[in-house]
Amino acid sequence: MSPGLWMLRRREPHMTRLSDDELGKVGYRTYGDMVGQRDYQGDPMPTWEALPHQQKRAWIEAALEIGRVLTDETGPTDYQHLIGKNVRITLQPDMPPHTPKEGRLQGVGDLGVMIHLIGGDYWRYGYEEIKGIEEMTSGG
Repeated sequence: MSPGLWMLRRREPHMTRLSDDELGKVGYRTYGDMVGQRDYQGDPMPTWEALPHQQKRAWIEAALEIGRVLTDETGPTDYQHLIGKNVRITLQPDMPPHTPKEGRLQGVGDLGVMIHLIGGDYWRYGYEEIKGIEEMTSGG
C-alpha cells in the first residue's frame, strides 16, 4: 500500500500489502467515485484496465507521492531519519518468522512504518509488531 494510503486502512490490525499498481488503482477508483465515474469532459471514465500505461503510471506516482507527503509530515520522529534507507526491522517474538523484515523504509505514520521490498511490494508494520528498526550497512 502506498506509504500514506496504508494509514487509511485502520481496520486491519496487522500488515497490509499492496503493489504500486493497486495503489494507483485505489486513487483512480476513489477519484471516479467522487466525480460519478465521469472524466473532466463529462464522458464515462475508462476502467483501470483500459487506461493507457502512461495514465496508469501517473496515478501510481500520484498515490506514492501523496503517501510520502503524509508519512513524512505525520510520522513519529524516532524513525524519520531512516526514510529512504535500507533497514532491518526486528519484530516482536510472537510475529511469524516468515514475515519480510528488510527493505527500504518508505515512510512512517501514526500506525506504523512502511517498507518497500526489492520485489516492488509494500509492507506495513504496526508499531505493536516492531521491536526495533536499524539501518542496514552495505555488508548486510
